[in-house]
Amino acid sequence: MNMNSRNQRTREGLSSAELVVAMAIAMSALVVITQLMGTVARQSQERARHATAVREAGNIMEELMSQSWDTLDIAKPPSVSLSSSCSESLPEARLGVEIADEEGLAGFRRIAVQIDWAVAGGQRCAPVRLVAWKARLEKEAN
Repeated sequence: MNMNSRNQRTREGLSSAELVVAMAIAMSALVVITQLMGTVARQSQERARHATAVREAGNIMEELMSQSWDTLDIAKPPSVSLSSSCSESLPEARLGVEIADEEGLAGFRRIAVQIDWAVAGGQRCAPVRLVAWKARLEKEAN
């Protein structure tokens, strides 16, 4: 074989079929990356919502724990509510507060704060729940 015939057999560029296959692979990769980015964005948003609920539950618990023993009446729920920023951040947010005397421990009350909200599809998320115990102080007993 001479040098001329060898150069004639080498290809230059891509055929149309190869170009179509390369475009299909690139488009498939783009679709997968777009779906992945959407999933990551949704998960990031849910993590931010969860963090908001945790902060709000902590703030409400702090407010309840600062109240006197007599104010934390088990028969009458305390007047606490979600902050406006929390209500805006968490769709259809619900707050639950439960105060009960602790069984077997005289002078202790269990305080539970629970926050849940709606997620995609109209379902409710797993709630954020915070529980603390408040002891009756000697000066409050008199």
